[in-house]
Amino acid sequence: MFNKATAAALFVSFLALIILSLEVAFSSDTPKQDEHTTSLAPFERVQQISIGQKLIQIQNSSYRSPNSATEEHKKLIEKATQDKSWQIKAYSHLTLYTMALYRDDKIEANKQRMLMLEYVPEQDKANFEMALLLEQAIKLARMSENEKGIQIIAKAIALGEKHGADMQLLRAYNTAGVLHNSANQLNQSQWYFYQGIELGKRYPGNPYSSKLYNNMAQLYVHLEQWQSAINHMNIALDLYLTSDKIDSITMQTILLNLSYSYQMKGDKPKAKDAYQRSQKYVSGEIGEYPYLLEYKARARILWLESRNEDALEAVNKCLSHPKADFYAKQKGQCLLVRANIEAEQGKYVQSLATIKESLNMFDQVKHSRMLLKTYLLQAENFEKLGRLDEALEVYKQFYQREKEQLSVQVYALEHSFELREVEQERDLLDVQNQLNALQLERGQLRLKIATIWILLVLFALGFALHRAFAVKSRNLQLEHLSNVDPLTGLNNRRYYHQELKQARQIDLKAYYRLVLIDIDYFKSINDTYGHDVGDQVLVETAARISEELQPEELFVRWGGEEFLCLIKDNDELRDRIKGLLLIVNQMPYETDNGEIKVTVSIGVGDSCSPDELRHNTDYFAETDHRLYEAKRQGRNRSVFG
Repeated sequence: MFNKATAAALFVSFLALIILSLEVAFSSDTPKQDEHTTSLAPFERVQQISIGQKLIQIQNSSYRSPNSATEEHKKLIEKATQDKSWQIKAYSHLTLYTMALYRDDKIEANKQRMLMLEYVPEQDKANFEMALLLEQAIKLARMSENEKGIQIIAKAIALGEKHGADMQLLRAYNTAGVLHNSANQLNQSQWYFYQGIELGKRYPGNPYSSKLYNNMAQLYVHLEQWQSAINHMNIALDLYLTSDKIDSITMQTILLNLSYSYQMKGDKPKAKDAYQRSQKYVSGEIGEYPYLLEYKARARILWLESRNEDALEAVNKCLSHPKADFYAKQKGQCLLVRANIEAEQGKYVQSLATIKESLNMFDQVKHSRMLLKTYLLQAENFEKLGRLDEALEVYKQFYQREKEQLSVQVYALEHSFELREVEQERDLLDVQNQLNALQLERGQLRLKIATIWILLVLFALGFALHRAFAVKSRNLQLEHLSNVDPLTGLNNRRYYHQELKQARQIDLKAYYRLVLIDIDYFKSINDTYGHDVGDQVLVETAARISEELQPEELFVRWGGEEFLCLIKDNDELRDRIKGLLLIVNQMPYETDNGEIKVTVSIGVGDSCSPDELRHNTDYFAETDHRLYEAKRQGRNRSVFG
């Protein structure tokens, strides 16, 4: 017999079972996103108040005219009767710090820094310390002092990432990208711009999203991929026009960059149109930096229209500005425009003198890409004057060396974009697997509950079993399809990245050499014999090389005619690499079109662990460069470090 206590216990258990069943039935399959928090309350407070917004405007104008900005700040503080909270007081001193920075008044800058920190509570000091570092780095970027700027912005980013200072991180990533770009470190520059663009997606309407796209476009400019650069600049314009704040200097800069890209693409009407649109954003009291940008762009447009005298007048206005030497990169570019015009007019001696000045400017800021263009023009002028020995010397000493250096960076940059896409695909697959695992777990929980209700919900039990097995089967099928190349039967890139993390096949404690193998003249094989024969060559190459690999080593098809191996590093390595070359080139391939002689080029990386490969893309970039070097040296060979 049931007493009251037993009945009550059964009732509570029954009620708990019903609640659990309903919770399982109506729970969401979607994983919860981590809520993003930020500690930017002090700066948000400044932006929300009228006096704070004016302080931000004055601070942003400091670099154009620090003395005028100081006067504006003084008048604003004297008249202000609004909220003077600690945030406003601290930001006021931050603004004065920025002005002193651009006046090169170190004593005043240090004084304002100390006064600012007096108002800031301990828990918010990291944000304001980051703001101080940011202003220093931005100034150094404008002065093209890249090495100092890179050191300072790294400290600012470390602070921002530690304390979740997202709004300032957007500025910091953008500044870091600009500094690395100016230092000709394209791969690092692209990484910071990418980080900023991804972070900016959380904050629609923030103007720095536009600036990041515009600066990312500059990387495509260096690759001379003009349409890609134009596409990114148009995205930047669209984002900026819908952002919270629009300033004329940013709009002017984007449109002038767009004009230059159209000019280099050969689209004169659109180049001129973009330049004319930029004139809308040129104010009466134009600042020093925008002044130089304006006259440099005007000279290029006039030169494009063959109005050389007018173009020279615009260039001379750029060069005669009192602060032109302060912005060495811009002055160097204006000098290069003048040298080109003089060369076009046949004034080669005069052009050479201008080139010498331009080289001096670019050498100051260590701008190797602009040095390359300037040296090339110098060599062409020597040729025009018949001074062939001097022209040849310029080509030998500078052009080839700089061209190779640039090609390596460009190649690494292109590959970095490709790797970024692979990582995104991998992350999407991880999310899908997480969702599938969650669905499977939910099905199993339903199965347990259904066991209790078996006499009442027999049909529900059968359905839950069917669904659980279906999901599991689908997961296995998806995993196989996503990890195997259907043509060669080898594993693919995605499997390689998973293997570095999970090590189902390789030994995480062992040291390996990353080996990249590329079939020589594969495009020619496809063009001559057809893609079916090309596929047969890929399959046979995969089969021959597979025979040479040992346990705990990895062989995947990386893409196209390229394969990747992880081979254990030991004394037999060089003989084994030689064996890979021989197994391919010693015996012709039997195909539907008869025998074909096939060779491969091989790049061999430095010794490293799988964990180092996973976290440091430099190993891959260096191996890729060695493969490129094997191709350059004549193919059918291997290149070690």
